Amino acid sequence: MEQRDYILREIEKIGAMIAGLIGKMIPLKEKGFLEEDEWIDLGRTIEEDLNINLDRLLSTPSHQFDQLLTRDLGFDASNIELLADLLADIAEIHNQDKLLLKETAIDLYEMANRNSKIFSLERAAKINRLKTVKPK
Repeated sequence: MEQRDYILREIEKIGAMIAGLIGKMIPLKEKGFLEEDEWIDLGRTIEEDLNINLDRLLSTPSHQFDQLLTRDLGFDASNIELLADLLADIAEIHNQDKLLLKETAIDLYEMANRNSKIFSLERAAKINRLKTVKPK
């Protein structure tokens, strides 16, 4: 039982860290674009907080996400969805990797769908929005 409590606390910590990163995105989204130094800082913060190299994640084939996120890093479906939210937010303001960020976010939302016991209309709407919104 103690082991399960520990694992649940760690999963909650991951969620809190991702939520914090999403919060840091608010002023960047208001500005409407992401400068190169901000992209580097964001990548560094994600790596420090979540132990995820953003460039590596974006180059990882989607069929390997389960190994990387679930088995290696202990993400659950809600944390995977939060990570997808973060990538979708970044895609709105980072022109250089916009398509790759959107595709990765879609793959993560679909992975969250597979790993979740509950169907989410909100998650389905997020996927649909990313698939239909044209790049600027």
